Amino acid sequence: MLLFAKIFKSTALRLTILLSVFFLHQIPTIIAQEKFDLSRYSQALEKKPRFVAGLNNKRSLANGEPVRIWGIYAGMDYDEEIRFSLGLNFLSAPLIEKHIGIPAASDTTTTSTNFGYWSFGSEFTIFRNEKWKLSLPVSVGLGQVKIIETQAGEIREASFASFPLETSGAAIYYLRDWLGLKAGMGVRIALGKRGFQTFTAPFYKIGIGIYPSVLYQNLSKD
Repeated sequence: MLLFAKIFKSTALRLTILLSVFFLHQIPTIIAQEKFDLSRYSQALEKKPRFVAGLNNKRSLANGEPVRIWGIYAGMDYDEEIRFSLGLNFLSAPLIEKHIGIPAASDTTTTSTNFGYWSFGSEFTIFRNEKWKLSLPVSVGLGQVKIIETQAGEIREASFASFPLETSGAAIYYLRDWLGLKAGMGVRIALGKRGFQTFTAPFYKIGIGIYPSVLYQNLSKD
């Protein structure tokens, strides 16, 4: 419970939870209005894709400590219904932990843990109108956990392969057709010897989305 307590102190996360509760409450209405049909994705794939790229960040936990994972991605979007992307993700800073030696302070061990991975993702839109977009992103990744331990001047390094699997729910509220508020929550399962123990955790994200291509189209019309 302490692991979740640390991340749940965040104001941004509380806002994300409130938005998520609202979205969950709206799902029955959305399904009724949308008459959901999986054929929408196969139809979208027949249309010309649009190139997309951007930055994102997720707040999560590593060994129970709050961390931020940054990402850069690029991919193809098919009619705003389905998106495929390739991304590079990494910790904003290494996780530093100290284990105080007993009885001798010289036995203290400092551990620096870093985490980075490539991810291949897909995102499926389940609802979209002029103001809202709800989607289900999923991704599989390949990367490594790098650990550096320092004790009494001696340095030991080790790297372990990691295979992060992520799934989440995401939403955008459009303030303008080129500007929106974004929020999402999900879970990461980091398969691998050290990755599972350290980086398997819930995550959330909240931020502002800017869509330059839409803005450019609007300016071109004027």
